[in-house]
Amino acid sequence: MLVISALLTLELLLSQPGRIVLQDPTTITVDQDCPQITPEGIVAAIGNEQIPQLQLGQWVGGQLESLMVERIAARIDLVQIATQDRLFRQEARSLGLNREEFIEKAIMQSMSPPTEQQLLKELRSAPDLYGSDLEQVREEVNAAVMRKQAAQIGRTLLEEISQRIPVEYQLEPLRKRVLDLGMDDVVVMVGEEPLRILDIEEGLEDLEHEYDWKKYEIEIGELNRRINDRLLQAECKKQGIDGRQLLQQEVYSKLEAVKDSEVESFFNMNRTRIVGDLDQISESIRAHLLSERRIVLEARFAERMRAAADVVIYLKKPSPPVHIIETDGRATRGPSDAPIQFIEFVDFQCERCKDLWEFLEKVQEVHQDQVQVVVRNQPLGSIHPMSMTAALAAEAARLQGKYWEMGTGLFKLQDSLSAATITALAKEIGLDLERFERDRLSPVLVMMITEDLDEGQRLGIDRTPVLYLNGRKLADKSWEGILQAVHREKVRQGL
Repeated sequence: MLVISALLTLELLLSQPGRIVLQDPTTITVDQDCPQITPEGIVAAIGNEQIPQLQLGQWVGGQLESLMVERIAARIDLVQIATQDRLFRQEARSLGLNREEFIEKAIMQSMSPPTEQQLLKELRSAPDLYGSDLEQVREEVNAAVMRKQAAQIGRTLLEEISQRIPVEYQLEPLRKRVLDLGMDDVVVMVGEEPLRILDIEEGLEDLEHEYDWKKYEIEIGELNRRINDRLLQAECKKQGIDGRQLLQQEVYSKLEAVKDSEVESFFNMNRTRIVGDLDQISESIRAHLLSERRIVLEARFAERMRAAADVVIYLKKPSPPVHIIETDGRATRGPSDAPIQFIEFVDFQCERCKDLWEFLEKVQEVHQDQVQVVVRNQPLGSIHPMSMTAALAAEAARLQGKYWEMGTGLFKLQDSLSAATITALAKEIGLDLERFERDRLSPVLVMMITEDLDEGQRLGIDRTPVLYLNGRKLADKSWEGILQAVHREKVRQGL
């Protein structure tokens, strides 16, 4: 919650009892005729006091300059990725192939099955991730080795192609403000083919939204902090006490101790993400839970002060973009012409993904032919060591028409996933086991899941589950939130 940071900042600034140190004592412009509608050039108001956009810009100017440097670097990275793709396509055309055929021939067919020595080397490189028993994580380790092998082959191939096809970057357009970018601006020449802003428009839209949101978070965070500093100063003056006394009165005195049962419950709910046993980290968990309680109390205190002071925020959130997400060859349920399409990025070891899987099943039961669900993989191997193995198992089952049965079974086995339990599940749902074992080690499936991970990276996904409805990312993935989103979309479309 945004109001929290201001209170925490204040606590750190209280260098002496009885004294509040404000980071910036700048006087806010006062307008006694503060209008009820959004005033032009005004980002917030405290009663009749208005904070101009110009003032906010001065507060965050240095941070925004750094963010612009970061934004330009991200644009250049996007152009480099598009250039690599253009190189592959040009090489493919010269051989009479399309891009996918070229990748299959040049990369996948060049790959060789990992040796036992390579698997053991990968296993030992990340003992915290894999453990020490290769048989328990063979598919996961195998997939990791193949991904690295494919990446190395791809890099070597790109170097060879770039020696034959000249690449000339023209990056000056990328240094412009987004509103000044022209769709016909050329950013790189690949051979004799220009790569224009228009060619990277989709990826650029996602990137610009990401950085617009970062800009908003910087601005709203600073705005809230400055407002809260002023409210806290006024409240201390009103009550005739110092900041420490005020925090003690409104926050710390109301903190309840964390019970042992709450520590144990938190540990059990997050066991897959915690390193160590309960005895080792119980005090760390207790401190974490106590900190969460303090944050809630601080937020409530800040909200009470803001309500009493009639604080209004005019700063607008960026509008979310509509993403175009590739779904060809992915697990799909529901009619292809359904007016409502959900795309879920899933990790089969993620507890909230399990809930969302069940929610989407219910949504399709309620809305029947109006909803299509598509699943793309997002195995987070850094925290879920069996997630890649589970994703490969689901995709191997898809090749036999049993994706949804396998997916549901994997979620039921979430706490006991292993090579043995997955094989038993495959047998239970009626798969051809010989084909299943062969397919889940296939470089084709490994590359497909790698493409899903790359797409997730492009979309800024760093956790699961993530859900899109007709290309728009949903923030509320609860059962009620999903139903409301479907209702809004049906109203929007006049269904």
